[in-house]
Amino acid sequence: MEKIQTSVSRGLPRGKILTSILKRRFFHENQNAIICIIGRTGSGKSYMSLAVCEKHYRDNLHRDFPIGYCCFSPLEVVQLLKSGVLQRGDVVILEEAGVNLGSMDFAQKKVKSFNYILQTFRQMNVGLVLNLPAFSMLAKQTRQLAHIILEMEGVDKSKKISTAKMYWIKNPKFQGKIYFKRPVAVIGGVMQKISTISYDKPSDDLIERYEVKKSDFVKKTIESANKLLEDDEKDTLSPMNYDRLLSPREIYICKELLKGRRKGDIAQELEMPLSSINILKRDVARKKIKWHYFLDGWEKMTQEEIYEKTKHL
Repeated sequence: MEKIQTSVSRGLPRGKILTSILKRRFFHENQNAIICIIGRTGSGKSYMSLAVCEKHYRDNLHRDFPIGYCCFSPLEVVQLLKSGVLQRGDVVILEEAGVNLGSMDFAQKKVKSFNYILQTFRQMNVGLVLNLPAFSMLAKQTRQLAHIILEMEGVDKSKKISTAKMYWIKNPKFQGKIYFKRPVAVIGGVMQKISTISYDKPSDDLIERYEVKKSDFVKKTIESANKLLEDDEKDTLSPMNYDRLLSPREIYICKELLKGRRKGDIAQELEMPLSSINILKRDVARKKIKWHYFLDGWEKMTQEEIYEKTKHL
C-alpha cells in the first residue's frame, strides 16, 4: 500500500489526507491525479467534488477554485485544455461523468478521444475529478486511468461535513485487472490504515456560483432535449415522396401489407418469392420510410389512429 508520510496528529484536519496526496503527486512526483467520486443520487457527490478542489486550491495553490473549472460536458474540458489557462496543480471537475463517459452509451471513438485528453492531463500534471453513481459506469479504458475512488458515505447536515471511503486504484498493466486498496498514513508516529476521509461543506460563495452554472446547464439540456423531441415529432408526421425511393410494385406491396394481407398471398399474386417481400420490409426501414405514409389521408389521423393501423408491421 502507498504510504503518506505526515506528522499530523490524531486530530487530523478534515481534507488533509487527500490534499497532501494531491500536493505530493503534482509538485513532487511529476504526476497527475484522477479522482472518481461515486454514490447514489443525493449522496453529496457534487459538493464533495467542490470541497476537494476548494481545499486543494486554498492549501496548495493559495487561491480560490475557479468555478469555470467545473465542467458539465467533455467538450467544456477540451475547451479548457485548448485555452491554455490550466497549469501544474490545477484540478478540473467533470459533473455526471457516468452519462458523459458511460461504458455502454458512450461511443467508442469518443471514449478513445477522451482518454487521449486524460493522457494530456498526465503530461500537464493537472487533476480531474469525476463524479458518477458507480465506478462501473465508466468505460473500461477510463477506469484503468483513474487513481483514487471516494465512495460517499453520507452528509452530516447539522455539522456540515461530508464523509467518504477512500481507495487507491491499483491497475497492474500486465494483468489488465483493477484492484482497490486502502491508503495508509503515519499519524502521530503510528502507521494507520485510512478507512474514511471527511470534508467541510464548500463555502457558500462557491456553492452559489456552482448552482448558477448548474441551473444554466440544466436549462440548456432541457431546451436541447425538447428540440430533439420536436424534430422527431415532425419527422414522424411529415409527408415524404416515397415514390422516388420505391417502385410502383413495391408501393403496392406496402399498401397491401398495411391492409393486413398475408405476405404469402401477395407473393403468390405477384409471382415473386416470399423472401423479396421480407427484403422490401427491411428496405423500408433502412430508407427511413414511415409506414403511415402509405395510408390514404394519414395527415388527418391522430397518432393513436396511425399506431393502430401500423402496429402489426
